Amino acid sequence: MTATILSLPHELIRHVFSHIHPSTVLQYRRLSKSINECLLQRHFARQLLVRFMSAQHSTTDRQAVKHILFSLDDDPIRRDLHGLDQLDWMWFIWPQPFREAYVETGWAGTDSLSLWIDGIVAADASVAGRLPSFRMPIPSEVGSISNLVRLQFHGLGLCGVIPESLVNLELLETLDLSHNLLYGSIPEVLGSLVRLREVNLGSNALSGRIPASLLRNWTRLRSLVLCQNKLAGRIPAATISCLVELEVLDLGTNQMSGPIPSEISLLGQLTVLDLHGNNFGGEIPPELGALRHVRTLNLSQNCLNGNIPLELGNLPSLEDLVLFDNNLSGPIPETIGNLVNLQQVNLMSNNLSGGIPRDLRLCTRLVTLGLAFNGLTGPLPLELSELPRLQILAVNDTQLSGTIPRAILAMENSNLFTFQNTMLVY
Repeated sequence: MTATILSLPHELIRHVFSHIHPSTVLQYRRLSKSINECLLQRHFARQLLVRFMSAQHSTTDRQAVKHILFSLDDDPIRRDLHGLDQLDWMWFIWPQPFREAYVETGWAGTDSLSLWIDGIVAADASVAGRLPSFRMPIPSEVGSISNLVRLQFHGLGLCGVIPESLVNLELLETLDLSHNLLYGSIPEVLGSLVRLREVNLGSNALSGRIPASLLRNWTRLRSLVLCQNKLAGRIPAATISCLVELEVLDLGTNQMSGPIPSEISLLGQLTVLDLHGNNFGGEIPPELGALRHVRTLNLSQNCLNGNIPLELGNLPSLEDLVLFDNNLSGPIPETIGNLVNLQQVNLMSNNLSGGIPRDLRLCTRLVTLGLAFNGLTGPLPLELSELPRLQILAVNDTQLSGTIPRAILAMENSNLFTFQNTMLVY
């Protein structure tokens, strides 16, 4: 039969193979050089894809988000990948003519393209190794889907660099390439995507600096998440203030250094500032006290020194104050009592001295108070017993002394409180 097919003209060969589903037709490329050439023609790819796109999957229907599910119990196997969903998945492994044809047919007019894996993180090496089909670059043809407003390739184990062709997506508002295996630098040309509101490139292996020019035009950006990469250098102080609508800035777990720029205080809409797990040094800018809407301030696991600024007591919305594992010194500011919405305070593993502020009793929503591994002195304030939601109290490995108030020992979760390696007595 193979010999019969090989003797057919190219036009008839294409006709024969145009009845085979696009997900399997390319396996016949190995039959002969002639068939390979026929199957890789863009005209054939387009004709084949159009044939297998039923009327129920119109352009309007294709606005829907695509959700790729994997089961790690079976090999893995694909589930809920039928018809066009399966073709979406195949796009990553097809040769260029099929990718181009699919952009023109399957994704023509699409404004939201969201492909992700449910319940697992493909950037985890143990998982990514079990998803060999996705260990490939983001096809540059994605830049041809000109109507895209939302692009999300999350947790697919994609590798390679971020394609500069994304610059062609002039309408893009959401870019999520998180939880992959992407490396290289963040392309400066992405700065021309002036409509962006959300950028999430977290949990990859990106390196280099954050380009200062990148931030200059992102004046509409509300969320910038670059955590868990290998980014180095400083926060671009000259342009960070251009992000006037920014609500979330997450640069945690990178290799960044230098001081924390005071210009961050100009981001008046900021609710989350997470810079933990870097090599930032110097003092905490007192100007951060101007961030009236910030709910999470996480500067832990850096090389910060100096005192905790009194101005941090001017953050009325603050819920999480996380400064552990730095070189901070001096007293815990009394102004901490102004932060009535606090739920977590973690100042452990610093060089703090002085006593525990009694005004902490005003932080009645406090759940966690971590002060261990510091040089704190004086008694354990009875006022801490007035914190009705307190579940974790860690004051171990300090210089606190005196008798632990019975009211504190009588609190509901006192069995979770740690007092060891102090001079406190029961």
